[in-house]
This record gives sequence, C-alpha cells and structure tokens, in this order.
Amino acid sequence: MHKRYLVAFFTALILTSFMCAKSYALATTSPHIFDLLITEVQTRDAASSYDEFIAVSNNSFASLDISNWCLKYISTGGSSKILSCFTPPDVNSYYILPKNGTAVVASSQEMAALPVGTPVDGTFAGTLSNDAGSVEWVDTTGKNGDIVDWGPTALYGYADVIPAGDVIKRVPVPDASSRPFQDTNSLSDFALTAYDGFPASSLTLIHDLCLNLAGVQTEIPPGDSVDGQGNCSQVVDVCLNLDGLRAELPPGLTLDDAGNCLQDETPPPDEAPTDGADSTGEPPSDDTGDTSDADTSGDVDTNPGDDTPPAAAIVTPFVTELLPNPTGDDKGREYIEIYNPNDVALDLSTYSLKIGAALGTKVTIPTGTMITANSYLALYNSTLSFTLVNSSGVAGIDGSSASDVYNAAPDGEA
Repeated sequence: MHKRYLVAFFTALILTSFMCAKSYALATTSPHIFDLLITEVQTRDAASSYDEFIAVSNNSFASLDISNWCLKYISTGGSSKILSCFTPPDVNSYYILPKNGTAVVASSQEMAALPVGTPVDGTFAGTLSNDAGSVEWVDTTGKNGDIVDWGPTALYGYADVIPAGDVIKRVPVPDASSRPFQDTNSLSDFALTAYDGFPASSLTLIHDLCLNLAGVQTEIPPGDSVDGQGNCSQVVDVCLNLDGLRAELPPGLTLDDAGNCLQDETPPPDEAPTDGADSTGEPPSDDTGDTSDADTSGDVDTNPGDDTPPAAAIVTPFVTELLPNPTGDDKGREYIEIYNPNDVALDLSTYSLKIGAALGTKVTIPTGTMITANSYLALYNSTLSFTLVNSSGVAGIDGSSASDVYNAAPDGEA
C-alpha cells in the first residue's frame, strides 16, 4: 500500500512543534501518506445498491490540513474515478482534520436517505461495486496514499464480497498512547461488521485571517491590524501617554522625545507678533503723518461682509468615530463619523476616506456630500463602498494627520 519514511515523520513532528509556539496560529502540518487512513466503507445497504459512504481518519498525533486531497475509486476492470475532493471555497480557507478526527463522503443517494442536517463532507454519484473494487487517497500532487480493497483478490482490506447492510471497518488499536488504528498493510487491518450508524464528522473549515503571515492565523496577532487585502501588520502607537492606539499624530498635538503627545503651544504663523515688531519682523515706524504711502486710489472694498476664510485657512476634516461591528447584520450599518472644524460648510467629495492597517484602501465620497460648519456627519456603508473588519483597523481622511484606530470592536459599540 505505502512505505513509511521515518525522516518524514519526525520532520512533521518538528514542524508541528514550531507552529505551536505561535499561540495565535493553528498548529497544523501537511499530511504524510501514513497519516490519513481509510477507516470504513459501505458499498450498499438493504434499501439500495447505491447507498454508499467512505470514512477517513487522522491517524497522526496532530491536526492535519487535508485541503485538496481526494478519494479515488478503482473498479475491477482498472478504470478509475475521483469520487470527492476536500477543496476549500477560497485561497485563505483550509480543511483541518483534528487528531483522531474523521471526515465522511457519501453517495448522493445515501445522503438523501440520512436525517436532515447530518454532516457530510463530500458527495459523489453512487458507483461502488460490492463485489470487488478499491478506494485510494490521492494527495495534492496526485500521489496515491492509503488504499483499501475488497473482493476475492483483495490484499489490504476484505477478501470477499461486502454483503448489503454490512461495512468493512479498520481495526482499532487498544493502546491509547499509540496511533488509533491498525495499519499493517494486510487483510488483518479490516473486519466485516454490521452497519451501526453513519460516522460522525469532525472536519473543520477554518479561515486564515493574515494571508501575509506564515501558518494559519485563526486570530489577529497581538498588536496587529488587518487591511482590506487580508494582510496583518503591527500598528505603532505614536502617543504612548494616551489611551488606545494612534497610528498618526492627532491635530493640535506635538510629540516629545519620550513618545508622549502634548498640546502644541506653538503660535500659528499668522498670529500678530507681541514684541513690537510688525508682521514683517521690522520695528514699527513713528507716525509722522506722512501719507505718501497711503492708498489714494479711491478703491472701495465691494464685499466688506464676506469674511469667508481663504482656501489656505481651511482645516481638513477628520475622523472622530467608527462603528465596525453593529448589532446584527453589518451590511449597510457600519459608519465612519467625520468632524468639520471650520466655520464654513465643506463638500466632502473633494476628500477621500482611507481605511486599512496602513490606510492603503481609498474610499471615494459621492459628489455633493456636504458637511455643515463645526458639525459631525456619519458616512454609512449603505451609500459608500467600504467594510470595516471587526477585529482591528484604522480609518482616516485624505490630507488629515488624524485617524481612528480600534482593536476587537465589541458588538454594537462605536
């Protein structure tokens, strides 16, 4: 059936130990051909010749990633057919079979006869002959692994026809400290028994939350945040003396040598000087009554009531509040709140939102989105295209030095 390679076995144990050192990474390893065993086969039952199932088990000492492994059927005539594959739905998902765990695939006819809700990990069209045949594991490279056969010429399973209503089962090992199933590559590994119930599945589909980190991350690592592309990175807190994480210096604050954010007391550049100098830095001249430099053109200010600040005086609005995890469905209910500190209304479509760990995802604000002077405006993802991950993240506005950082947003809290 297959050979055992001690070097490969100990390599798997070393890899498993290394991955366990990261508490937020799932401790899994890639299976070897002697780790995954076919443990039960039914070719028909008393009701139908197409009621078939195959159970496979993890015979190793660690959880195994069986993503993209397949089960293949070979008839007595030599033709082969892939019955079912454990193919994840996307690139950041994995099928994990825990230690001593079992996965089950069944014919569509058998599945229809099972109680509603019975876990089945894969289906195939009924095709197994009860007279003779074999089932094999196939790894991600197409290499054959464990094989179980039945019929008069069988070598590794059961050397006879499998009667209707019976199954062949792999013999368990009574010593709990060893691998759970016998695997001697001989007919003694299997026994014919009466059907005693559909096997229970323990296969788990998990999602890797950090595509850029080695291993399978089932939690965001401490101090990391995840961007819109599924990459995790450390968020550096620029204000050690303030609660929460801040990726950028808030407006009105300055940073000292100790990493503390303090109120910026530097006077604005257009503030009138207080040392007797005029705005050019030159001492004021005596008032001699000389009007030679006065404006005698007779021009009059035609708009004396217009005190709108020049464009250069407009302060960029900034993010003040986030709701990444509203109670119930997140769709259309997440929001980013913006504050306009100016004395005039602003058209927010001239700015862009930025989200993600490195503020690398740009969100366009629709034309004509106005925010009144000195007020707040909540922008919902029902009208803007954005998603705030519930674990952690950052949001800001283009041109602003302020941003809002959050970690593990509680349900329904901004």
